Amino acid sequence: MKDLIKKIILLIIIILFLQLILFIFKTKHNVNYIVVNNKEKIKINETYKNNNYLFDIEYKNKNITFSYDNKFYKAKKVIKDILVYEKDDLVCIYPILKNNKFYNIICSKDNNIYHYNYFKDELTDFTAYLQEKGYFNSSWINNEVKKNMGNLTFYHENINKNTYIYIWKYKGFYTLNSKKQQTLDILKNDTYVNTLGIKVGKYYVLPNYDEKYKFSKFYIINMTNNRVKTLKLDKKITNDYYNNGIFDNKLYLFDVDNLIQYRLNPKKNKIEKISTTEAFYYDGEELSKRPLYDFKENKLIFSLEKIDVPFTYKEIFVNDNNFYYLDDDNNFIYYNKLFDNKMVLFNIKDINNIKLVNNNLYFINEDSLYSFNINEGIKKLVKYSELYYNSTNRYEIYEK
Repeated sequence: MKDLIKKIILLIIIILFLQLILFIFKTKHNVNYIVVNNKEKIKINETYKNNNYLFDIEYKNKNITFSYDNKFYKAKKVIKDILVYEKDDLVCIYPILKNNKFYNIICSKDNNIYHYNYFKDELTDFTAYLQEKGYFNSSWINNEVKKNMGNLTFYHENINKNTYIYIWKYKGFYTLNSKKQQTLDILKNDTYVNTLGIKVGKYYVLPNYDEKYKFSKFYIINMTNNRVKTLKLDKKITNDYYNNGIFDNKLYLFDVDNLIQYRLNPKKNKIEKISTTEAFYYDGEELSKRPLYDFKENKLIFSLEKIDVPFTYKEIFVNDNNFYYLDDDNNFIYYNKLFDNKMVLFNIKDINNIKLVNNNLYFINEDSLYSFNINEGIKKLVKYSELYYNSTNRYEIYEK
């Protein structure tokens, strides 16, 4: 009898172990289920693949499809309920998810999928209803809590934790995060256009603009604590150098007059010459050497990864399978390549200096800096009149 019990226990352990192994290596599933809203059945097709979810919602013969990053530990049937708003040919849903995870409102019109921000002004009744039901999203309200620092106004409650913002102020930066804001003066003289400063990982690399024609040093600034180190050069670099780009958290830059490429490692506070005959170029797939004169005759900038997408765009930004692009009508569109799924996010006519950090978009509109992500929508971060007149390389973002 004891031997039988031992065998049963061993068998249970083996079964549980095999289930654990299957769960760990599980890469996909597809399930269909139904939730009911006001006696109306809403069909859900849920696909999980490579740490992403795709939901195809069928409501009154209208389909609303959206993707979601994996935050459910591979669970199935993660939508618990769906609240619906209808007006004419506009249908919007608010999905209620497992584990108190939240999304935003998603809409369908003319067979296109739209983010809440696109129809924000038409959805005030719906967001009021959702808040009455106990649901909340920061994008549904305009948070105008602000502070002033010099000529700059910032909205500190809109700045996410572990986000560090640098705004160029001619002698240095305004530095902002959710807890602390300060000015960081580095130069003695004003430099109106910061053409050469660049972020490399968590460091900001700035040439000494106080030297007008040749630079003998760089300033290396840790954006998380504003500590500044000086990197002195053995040989001065002319002010017509340009940044080739970043590879493996190192900056490659090319001194046109002296025909020298340098590799700068901000973490180690070191800089080295590459070669007297060749220089490195990254084409989006591999780092390879090319003749020095290629870099003199053409301004060779490192490419991003190879982009192969089934649409045209004015600008595009990539993070893994997530593509964010600006179309010819100034619609900003999110495209999940894994599921071939699109969502129109917002439309702003005057948008420039766009950056993608992780899955957060940052951009300048008129005199203000904004952020956007799908969960939180558009948030104003900074208002600074100088951005209206010159937005080129005026800000940088680091996220821990």
